[in-house]
Amino acid sequence: MTVPTLRPRSPWTLPVAFSAYGLVALAANWPAFPGDAGLFRQGDPTAFAWFLAWTPNALLIHQNLFFTNWLNFPRGVNLLQNTLSPLLGLTTAPLTLTAGPAASVNLLLWAAFPLSASAAFLLARRWVDWLPAAFVAGALYGFSPYMIGQGQIHLDLSFVPLPPLILLAVTGILRGERRWGWALGALITAQYFISAEVLASTAIVAALALAVSAVMHPRLVPSAVRRSLAPAGLAVAIAAVCLSYPVWIMISGPYHYQGPAFTGGLSADLLGAVTPTSSQLFAPAWAVSLGDRLVQGNIAENGSYLGPALLMFLMALLVRYWRSSRMRLGAITAVLCYILSLGPQLIVNGVNTGVPLPFTLLARLPLLDNMLAVRLSLYVDLFAALMVAVGLDLARAEWRAGASVRAAEARARTLVSRGARRWAWGGVVLATGALSVAAWIPRWPYPSAPTGVPAYFTSSAVRHIPEGTVTLISPYPSVAEVQPMLWQAAAQMRFRILGGYGLFNDGTGAANDFPAVLGPTPVQRFLWSQVTGGSPYPTGSVPQFGSVLVSQLRTFLARHHVGAVLWTPTGAFPSKVLQLFVAALGRPSQVTGGVTAWYGVQATLHRLR
Repeated sequence: MTVPTLRPRSPWTLPVAFSAYGLVALAANWPAFPGDAGLFRQGDPTAFAWFLAWTPNALLIHQNLFFTNWLNFPRGVNLLQNTLSPLLGLTTAPLTLTAGPAASVNLLLWAAFPLSASAAFLLARRWVDWLPAAFVAGALYGFSPYMIGQGQIHLDLSFVPLPPLILLAVTGILRGERRWGWALGALITAQYFISAEVLASTAIVAALALAVSAVMHPRLVPSAVRRSLAPAGLAVAIAAVCLSYPVWIMISGPYHYQGPAFTGGLSADLLGAVTPTSSQLFAPAWAVSLGDRLVQGNIAENGSYLGPALLMFLMALLVRYWRSSRMRLGAITAVLCYILSLGPQLIVNGVNTGVPLPFTLLARLPLLDNMLAVRLSLYVDLFAALMVAVGLDLARAEWRAGASVRAAEARARTLVSRGARRWAWGGVVLATGALSVAAWIPRWPYPSAPTGVPAYFTSSAVRHIPEGTVTLISPYPSVAEVQPMLWQAAAQMRFRILGGYGLFNDGTGAANDFPAVLGPTPVQRFLWSQVTGGSPYPTGSVPQFGSVLVSQLRTFLARHHVGAVLWTPTGAFPSKVLQLFVAALGRPSQVTGGVTAWYGVQATLHRLR
């Protein structure tokens, strides 16, 4: 990678840039504000609240941070193969323990945008002299279509301030500065504890950028290697010491699954770069209709959109400033990242053409079988943003100099002609730049709703459940109903729960996002179907209420050591579940805070025998 020149900077530039980005980011979740404990984003962010809350609560209840059967009892879950993000959990621990996990998630959902944008701003400052150009680069990265999409559902994948900083540290190591070795080791460790997938993709992209730079400047390679050996070795040593145990847990630890979690994966569509989705505010309806069908209709994952205006803008900058080594480095790396984002085989308008692509080789590497190719769009956006920064910086220098940086013959032309060319080029830059920005404006705010945590889980009533008790909650926690995980987190992990939503070992060793199948299976079928109103899980016929089902529920509770049963009026047919619980266990122990509770379930079952 080309080693940027260090430039003096004002200590106020970064805080000012962060503040500006942060004000824009407030629109994403409005009216929910950073640290809001009342409003919340439904779906995957609800599940993330559980993983975020696990870190501080696991420390308090003396549990292993990286695996547990507090979720999906008794089969458990390998948290490092899920969205644990212990660094984020530790950072927000004071807020989680005082205001609840929803408040911490709202804070991080907001902070992901300005922090990521600010990190790209810092990286761009090493590439350009003009502050506004670096600011634009930060905005393009921090509010890119990738960020807008992942910001809907995946906090761990949208919280990406570290990839630009890792690339910045790599450039420092190439200069032979030992401090950047310490920094890179710390950044690698930190990124692993936010998202191992993002760390893996950042490593791939850094290697690509280094290879491109080496081809561009082969004579500089030997000296760069000699300078970087010591700081690079230091970075590797720090990462190895910090990550050996967590990586072992992820690969071979308790409750782990093997193989890819997502069969088939998700790849960017060739049309995705020019086709907007409903995530963009300004786009024709016919184009949005097409864009929403790409990437298997997964709008949140489809972050591949660049837009015709930005593509033309990038092409114009590349042609005009081809002699700039940084422009070439940014362009070539962006193209390579884009090719990788297309996945193992070329997909056009949702149709797999069967044409093999280089990502096939990546997918065969160890630990990379879970990487979704379309998520490499993040780095397309990053290097496109750096290209824009370099182009704006050079255009400003050209404008101030009053002559083209490309052609010495321009000096021989008339002042009028030269001025006209400058004004025309300035007009092109402004027009295409404005269109590019308009095409990326997101359709905000994201929808939010009240957290809906029953008062029971944040009151003293929940202390009637002894710590660590296996608890059956209705609605049955699953991919179809995530809310009970938030309730468990709000109760500061007072109890273990059957079911849950995550990536679990399905019993054969493979990954499954459905909870463990527990017998007698008719009980789970009944509980599941009464919550969703649809097909049961595991598959089969839904049993009818009666003495047989009541007996099976008692067997279910005894077999899985359930000590407490909690019912809430949630789901498609909650009254039928309540009827079953009362028939099996008798009158409830307590009705308070929106929850009907039975305690001492094993003792009750013993009396009923």
